[in-house]
Amino acid sequence: MHRSHGAPPTSSAPADKEALDVTDPVSEPTLEAIQDRIRAHVSEHFREHKLTHLVKDVLTVLGLKCEVSPPGPDGGVDIIAGTGPLGLDSPTVIVEVKSERTPVDVKVLRGLHSAMTQHKADQALLVAWGGVTKPARKEFQRDRTSLRIWDADDLLEKLFETYDRLPRRTRDRIPLRRASVLDERG
Repeated sequence: MHRSHGAPPTSSAPADKEALDVTDPVSEPTLEAIQDRIRAHVSEHFREHKLTHLVKDVLTVLGLKCEVSPPGPDGGVDIIAGTGPLGLDSPTVIVEVKSERTPVDVKVLRGLHSAMTQHKADQALLVAWGGVTKPARKEFQRDRTSLRIWDADDLLEKLFETYDRLPRRTRDRIPLRRASVLDERG
């Protein structure tokens, strides 16, 4: 996971004291704390269909042309994506995005598999912010050659990977700044 993006410090220190004192371990936020803040920010600001647009932006940077379904019932397809000038070339991908904070069950996975067949897509992606249940994970093992699941951590990894190339409007909604920290543990 690319982990070089950080969140702004939370202290209300004067501007000249804005930099963290890296010699004081109490003031140095842990990588986990930074990721938790970013995860909470995305969860709060990208609920429901807004998360679909964030996924579309990431997939676009990764080289896919994406068509987003309008909000509301979509038959298990939030995004249809593909390569080529019109987005119709292989691989074609259908994407279902679930912004719930709780794991989604096997029915969602089965619905996505059915939609993949119905749309004659080569691949499918389930973005489940809250992850998937154990039965869904077990069923996924059967379909892992044509289906991927991204939970919150996976999506954040892709966000960090593509951040500098995302549209300005998306970066403005997730204001990250780069931070480099020397790891002196070994």
